[in-house]
Formats: sequence, structure tokens, C-alpha cells
Amino acid sequence: MRKAGIVLGAGLIAALLVEILLRWMQAPALDYYRKVKLLHVYHPEYFVALPENEDLYIRHHDGLWEGRFTTNSLGMRGSPEPIPGRSKILCLGDSLVMGFGVSDHETFCNLLNQYSESGQFQKNYQFMNIGVDAFGSMGSALRMEDMVPRLDNVEAVMFVISPNDFEVPEELARQGVEPDDVKDARRMNDPAYKLSFRIQFELTRYSYALQAAKLAYENLLIKRSITTESIKAELIEAGFMSPEPPPGNNNGSDSSAQAQGDQDQAGRESPLVDLSRTLNYTVSSFRGPVRDRCNYMNPESETVNQCPEPIPTGVSCLPEAPPVSELPPLPEFTQKAYDRMIEYAKKNNVKLIPVIIPIQVEEIYCANRGMYHPLGNYAIRSSDYFEKRGVSVMQLLPEASSMCSRDHLIVDHFIPADGHFTKIGNKWAADAIKKHLPEELEPNR
Repeated sequence: MRKAGIVLGAGLIAALLVEILLRWMQAPALDYYRKVKLLHVYHPEYFVALPENEDLYIRHHDGLWEGRFTTNSLGMRGSPEPIPGRSKILCLGDSLVMGFGVSDHETFCNLLNQYSESGQFQKNYQFMNIGVDAFGSMGSALRMEDMVPRLDNVEAVMFVISPNDFEVPEELARQGVEPDDVKDARRMNDPAYKLSFRIQFELTRYSYALQAAKLAYENLLIKRSITTESIKAELIEAGFMSPEPPPGNNNGSDSSAQAQGDQDQAGRESPLVDLSRTLNYTVSSFRGPVRDRCNYMNPESETVNQCPEPIPTGVSCLPEAPPVSELPPLPEFTQKAYDRMIEYAKKNNVKLIPVIIPIQVEEIYCANRGMYHPLGNYAIRSSDYFEKRGVSVMQLLPEASSMCSRDHLIVDHFIPADGHFTKIGNKWAADAIKKHLPEELEPNR
């Protein structure tokens, strides 16, 4: 008994020392994930929300972005306190809407509020951001039901549909990555998962050491998956295994050029390359960003942008989009979430405005050349579902041509290796929404 007490005491002392050491070291990666964790609180219905009256400055551990994150008394990112009596438009969605990658005043929802304050709309609206990262379709529906009753005079909710809510690219699907709605369909009906999630969420929120252990465990799972894929690729190359057919619903509208493009993409993004990137990421996580001395000493000469931009190697476009009849229907769980939004909006006299914002560069490159990329299938499927139920969808892909200009290229709108909007990208989204919002708010829409 005495020995057990000694072992237990030694373990507690060791854990305390590790906790103190990690807090003292403040490794860039751990500090980043620590602050991201503190930016969230547990919610019993949709798992994760934002804390009230928070103020954090977050720097990405690889120097990709940095920004200030504040919330108001209702846990809304970068939003002023609600003004009684003023018509309100809510921005709803995942991390793109919440605004990872920029400071509060640079998110497109905050920019829309700035436009309204300066009189650029016929009516003085107050735009408020109720987006939270990691939301799937049902999470957004529950967030809408939670936040709308806490505000007065809500006129509309702009719901930004995420590409990975119910679809993931084939390469990711082959690696076992599932859409958010598929995962949520299991988790939201599993009391055991809810309990375990809450326990680990609260423990890792208060402890550096436990969060570091969780990150290390998740990294090991990623490495195991990559190693498995690497071995499988070598066996296929050696002729001991046959390649697996890609998952999902392929149809006759996919051209041979697209198939060849998928093969090229798979070759360039092989598991061995992914493994190398993961190892480099792990090592770089504990140091700050490294300045590119070559570019620093020899700045690039001024070049003239060619618009529309040439389609990059490996991106294969189709002549036109497939008919919606050739695409699979939305998953049942996604349909339930959309039906819930539509019903709630009608019942509470709130205008629901689904928004398609192009955030996949392959889709934008093709669209700007008058063609189509299959990554846009999610937009066709979700838009068709809403419009068949009398809900107009705001389509911003036609505005993507302005992403290429004298001053900027398409890639300038997105954070490298991250995918969220940069300051430029948020400005583009705000301008595009400002252009289309008045027609969506018309009573007959």
C-alpha cells in the first residue's frame, strides 16, 4: 500500500512538472493549439461554441496567419453587442464564416457590418457572426435555433454551405476521411460519445500536458494511416495488389481527362510525400517560422498577371456541369438539417439565405475559363435541394472572375496549406455578398 502511494505521488509530481515545463516552454505549435482550445467551450447540443467576452491573439505556429479573436457577451466572434430594435442579419457557418486566418475587423461578416454602418445598404442592418468552426450541417441548424431567439428583429440568416459537410475529395476518402455530416450522424445520437467528448474537452482545455498528449496521439493515428497507405502503394506498384476503385458515385459525365487528372493528382500527392510533409510539420511545430532569405535578399521582379489565369497542371476541367439527376441525393442526415433550418426560418419569419462561396481553387480556375470542376458537385446538390423547397440560394461563383486582377491572383485569396480566406479573400467575399444580398432580401424571393 505504501509503495502504491509512493508511485502515485511520484506520478502526480511528474505530471505537475510536465505541466509546468510545457507552460514555460510555450512551443509555437502547442501555444497555437492551446489558444484555439481556449477559444472554444463545450455545448451540450452541438458540442462546441465560443466563450463569452473572450479576447485572444492567435499566431499560427508556421507563421501562416495571425489575428485577434474577440467575442461579445453572447459568444459571437468579432461582433458588437446587439442593438435593440435594429434589423439583424446573421452569418452562419463553420471556420470560414467565423474567420480563421484574420482579425475580427477583417472577417467578411464584420466587413458587411462596416459597409452597413457607412450607408452602403438601403437599410441599416447589424451583421452578427454566429459561425463556429467544426460545424456540419446539423451543427449549423442547432446553432441557428439557439442564437435567433436570443436576438430581436432578426431579418435574415446567411448560411454558408461548406464543401466538406457531406462530400470529401476522393483522395481524402481513400484515406478514411469522412464528411462532417457522416461523423455527426453517429456522434449526435451516441450518449457515450457525448460524455467522453465532454470529459476530454474539459480536461484538455485546462491542462497543457493532457492537450499535448492528445495531439501526440492524434499525430500517431495520422502517421499510422500514412504508413498503411505507403505500404499499400508499394505493394500495388510491385504488382502484389490491385488498385482499389475510387469510392463515391462516379457517373458517365466524368471525362477521361478528369480521370487522368485524378491519376496525376494521386501521383503527385502520394503517401510517401504526405509522410515527408507530416514529419516536417512535426519538427517545425516546435520552432517559429523561417524567413526565406533568397526572396528577402532578391525580391521578385514586377510581373503582369494574366487573367483569366492558366489552368495549373494536374487540374482537369469538364466542358460543363453534370445534370443534377446524375448526382447522388444528399445524405439523409444533411436533408434533416436543411429541413430543420427551412422549417425554423418559416416558423419564426426569418429569411434563410443559403450561400455558395467558392473556396476550392480547382473549381475557380475552371469556372474562370468557362468550364467546370467536379469539386463543385456539392454546390449543385445542395442548391437543388433548397431551391426545390422554395429557398433561393446566393451563388458567388460567377463573381470569382474578379479574383484575378492586376494586383491579385486566385491564390492570394487563400492561406497557403490552410484553405481559409486571407484578408484579401474576406474582402472579396464581403463585396460579392454585398452585391447579391439586396435581391435575396426582396419579399418575393
